[in-house]
Amino acid sequence: MTSRRSFAALFVFAAASLVNADEPHVDAPVGSIHGRTTTVEGIEIELFQRIPYAEPPVGDLRFALPVPLKLVGELQPSNLTSVCPQPYLSEDFKILIPQTEDCLHLNVYRKAGTKQGDDKPVAAIIHGGAFSVGSAADFFHDSVPLAGLGDVVVVSFNYRLGILGFADMKDLAPGNLGLYDQRLALEWIQDNVRSFGGNPNKVTLLGVSAGSMSVSAHINTPLNRQGRKLFHAAIFDAGVMAPGIVVDSDVTLARVKKIAETLGCKIDGSEMLACLRKADANELAKLSLDVEGYSPIWTFQPTIDGKFIPRDVAEDVRNNAKDFVKVKMLIGTAKDEGRTFSSYRFDLTGTKFPNLTSEKEFIDYCAKLAFGYKYPIDLTSSEVQKRLSEAYYQKNPSRFLDVSDFISGMFVCPTNAFVKSYSKTNHNIYVYRFDRKLHQKYSIIDPEKFGAFHGSPFLHFTGSLLRPSAVIPNITMNAEDKTYILDCIEMVANFMKTDDAPKFRGIEWPDFSKGEGVLVFDEKPHVVKGLFSEDRCKVIFPVFESSP
Repeated sequence: MTSRRSFAALFVFAAASLVNADEPHVDAPVGSIHGRTTTVEGIEIELFQRIPYAEPPVGDLRFALPVPLKLVGELQPSNLTSVCPQPYLSEDFKILIPQTEDCLHLNVYRKAGTKQGDDKPVAAIIHGGAFSVGSAADFFHDSVPLAGLGDVVVVSFNYRLGILGFADMKDLAPGNLGLYDQRLALEWIQDNVRSFGGNPNKVTLLGVSAGSMSVSAHINTPLNRQGRKLFHAAIFDAGVMAPGIVVDSDVTLARVKKIAETLGCKIDGSEMLACLRKADANELAKLSLDVEGYSPIWTFQPTIDGKFIPRDVAEDVRNNAKDFVKVKMLIGTAKDEGRTFSSYRFDLTGTKFPNLTSEKEFIDYCAKLAFGYKYPIDLTSSEVQKRLSEAYYQKNPSRFLDVSDFISGMFVCPTNAFVKSYSKTNHNIYVYRFDRKLHQKYSIIDPEKFGAFHGSPFLHFTGSLLRPSAVIPNITMNAEDKTYILDCIEMVANFMKTDDAPKFRGIEWPDFSKGEGVLVFDEKPHVVKGLFSEDRCKVIFPVFESSP
């Protein structure tokens, strides 16, 4: 730890010594912020990184609502971003970007030459990672290209994860702290983004996976009635809040107590909270791996707290969509959402994909996955087993595809339900499915293995592959892949800038509320009528259905 801190201090000192009059600089209400520059596709982009938006959530502020940081003084340019404590980062990545509980930072990216008064639209990026892992610094969440090529202002931010962000302890400590962190970052944008050339009245939320689910939480929450409007459009990739993702606070409290017992803490009242506040943050994150006998990426997650998330989310979508904040939106999923999970074996058995040779083995394995991912589905029921076999086993030639499609249901079916309810009382809803596969392998991103994978739309919308990263230091892009990504960035930027219906490669994108049109991103983009997988959603996942 000491060497890691020394490295960080040396890096920051070296960065500070390079400050000169030619480097970008912004005087914002929070302070004087210096940045640096980079280039993507020949376009110079200014980066203002590691800007704190909240007091460090340490000591008595651990397990507490975020406290706004009013002034940052003078911030020197930094290459060194931050990562909130989490259990999954590789050792190599931890050396490059040390984990720290003082992680409530954001980054602002803009095209060089942007200045206060330009009033460019703003993209607020919410990273994914199952509310347990990830950061604004991940190569997959790199949104720098969108800022330069789309000529918009981009703000990405960290939020607390896992036990530190979602340990609902009822009266002892509030839940959904990670969502409150996100909301505070959105308030920071309202207060400061104009100084960076952004328009606080034209903010688009853009989230992937857990970030996409977070977008829906910000749209649904009754907190929107208590203050100013924090955003004006939304782009979803891969999911909305749904049963199974959101749990009762009793569930997380029981898990917190198990960790407290492991640490030797008393498990009653304020003594438990005081003990947990003294524990090492990284140790808390690691202990989350062993709390339950299933996938630990869902150990701590959003809860029904009566405030940010007031009630069962399926019920809320079904009955109260008319009360949600009204924004225009792009919303959809990738064709092969489940392949990422079935390929990486997130049930943590540590073995290769099983050889499922019978219908019973397939159903038993799906039951194991349903338990691991907390699907709200009863696979002990003979009727459900019959429907599962008919929907998947008897239709796909591959058991791998069966399981992948089953996992996809957690992302696709709640999204369908949200779209159907929201579109009854709101307009400017543009639904998509992303079918296009990349034409070559990029490091761990293998289109032959993953297809049109989980998060692929986000990667195209932000241009993450357009610049080198620690994961892909020497990237040579396929020409067709690059062109497709550039076209996606243009579409996203135009969606943010205008009130017109979006277009992609000349295809007019219909408003779903006026005919149920869905745009399919493929080699030849086209429009179809109706949502995908509706029959399977009704049969296998009726709990998500929006119809009473």
